Amino acid sequence: MRDALYYDLLLQHAEAKARYVTLTKILEDLDQEEIDLMPPPKVELVDSFAEAIRAARKSLGYTQEQLAKMVGLSPNGGGVMISRYENGLVIPSKKTMEKLERALYISLHTEPVKEKD
Repeated sequence: MRDALYYDLLLQHAEAKARYVTLTKILEDLDQEEIDLMPPPKVELVDSFAEAIRAARKSLGYTQEQLAKMVGLSPNGGGVMISRYENGLVIPSKKTMEKLERALYISLHTEPVKEKD
């Protein structure tokens, strides 16, 4: 029984060492190769995103607080954030921007910009 346990431990150690050697080799190969990763596409906001938010909100008859609640911003300071978006002081996060677009039936971004070579 003792010999079987010892043999199992030796086998586990050998397998672990083989995995370590394999991983080390992969990492060395990665360091030596030039990896071409494409950066994520850049998304540009429309030039007048602040005015677009304000105009759409007003045309729908929402207050800043109502819009803030619709997009899930804090009930205590959400209206202040909408005001900051409308004045161009803060750019909304991607998630908030998507919620604003749905709530206001507008698009706040242009198509992804392709990188020049």
